[in-house]
Amino acid sequence: MHTAKHPTKITGGITSLADLKSMATRLLPATSALRMLILSEPDILPRSEVMAKLEIFLRLLYQELADGYTVRLTNIMN
Repeated sequence: MHTAKHPTKITGGITSLADLKSMATRLLPATSALRMLILSEPDILPRSEVMAKLEIFLRLLYQELADGYTVRLTNIMN
């Protein structure tokens, strides 16, 4: 989901987390630790920091799925 207001492309080593935050809000339950973690991040971070955080985000996602959290996949394309 690329928009001019919320770019997802990397420019000069900077990455926007705006689209990721939007997806977390739409797709993860309000009680999700992953959702709270993503929403607590700054909107813009250096690419190297984002890459380091992605591993943690994925581990939390897999753990939450294993624990029975439901991700609203039907909303992913909206």
